Amino acid sequence: MQRLAPLLLWALLATGCSDTGEHSISSHRGPASESLASGTWHFVRIDGERPASKAARLSFEGPDIVVHAGCNRFEGPWRLEQNRLLAGPFAQSDAPCSKTSWEQSNALGALLVAAPTVTAEGSRIVLRSSGHTAELVRVD
Repeated sequence: MQRLAPLLLWALLATGCSDTGEHSISSHRGPASESLASGTWHFVRIDGERPASKAARLSFEGPDIVVHAGCNRFEGPWRLEQNRLLAGPFAQSDAPCSKTSWEQSNALGALLVAAPTVTAEGSRIVLRSSGHTAELVRVD
């Protein structure tokens, strides 16, 4: 039950961040988002710690952002607006994980639904919200 409560909270937050108006979250991308969306990004740090899984990555697949966070996966629509990544709602897998992988998966979910700022420098990006931070590097 302890594992279920954060997932339900996360799902509720993800639903609250959706844009169901005239402009869908997967539309209106500009040059900055096209640059961000090229290639695959591997997590270097999640809240200052190395990822529990070397396979932790983020990629943009057409209108969707796909995040592999250890043993779980998030997928949903996205857009970049004023240096903020707006994403969700997400479909999410719920595979059994080690405690560290599960905690990082929850942190990434919370980060993504919080409309994090995106700072880019060369092949590195940082996603930052008031509660979480993720550093990624592009892998082509």
